[in-house]
Amino acid sequence: MGSAIAAHLANAGVPVVLSDMVPEGTINRNAIAERAIEQLLKSEPPAFMHKKAANLITPANIEDHLDLLSGVDWIIEAVVEDLKTKRDLYRRIERSVRKAPLSPPTPPHCCLPSWSRVCRSASPGTF
Repeated sequence: MGSAIAAHLANAGVPVVLSDMVPEGTINRNAIAERAIEQLLKSEPPAFMHKKAANLITPANIEDHLDLLSGVDWIIEAVVEDLKTKRDLYRRIERSVRKAPLSPPTPPHCCLPSWSRVCRSASPGTF
């Protein structure tokens, strides 16, 4: 889902950082994000209005490249619906990024009181 959102934004001319996990047992730490972009370029129907829009997507990973998020205007997370996973990711992002709003692409499927505990340390307007 995250790569499709990235493609929509790239189609609109918005530069995107597509971050994913670091895969185990590989030298290329951005392999998952790079593979997602390759799949978008091959998808039917096409994910990009023009293939050159893919150049607006920067592949990254959530361990080495959180600094790439420091200057962004908006962060959309599309991770598995697991409260611990989301909490861990949000805390890591909070340590690196202070100004960009962070939002899930859809309302979380986990209960809202638990969701608010995930985000309670964030500054107002961040989540």
